[in-house]
Amino acid sequence: MPGNASDAVDWLNASQPPLTEALATVTDEGLDDLRLTNWRERISTSRVFTILINEQVHHGAEISVLRDLHRNRETLTGAP
Repeated sequence: MPGNASDAVDWLNASQPPLTEALATVTDEGLDDLRLTNWRERISTSRVFTILINEQVHHGAEISVLRDLHRNRETLTGAP
């Protein structure tokens, strides 16, 4: 796991090309194929990609919030 913001951004960026490359190889019909997940459930290929893309968006948003909080830390007072 990344230990700092720069490494976290690099880690997220590096995780995107394999996902894009894998998606480019799947046919429309292949999106319905069932895949075994790492939690031992069989789900459609399209659902696997949906889960992975949602994770990318989720972690990108987390990194962005932390970046913005850090960037504006002098203006944060904690007062309501």
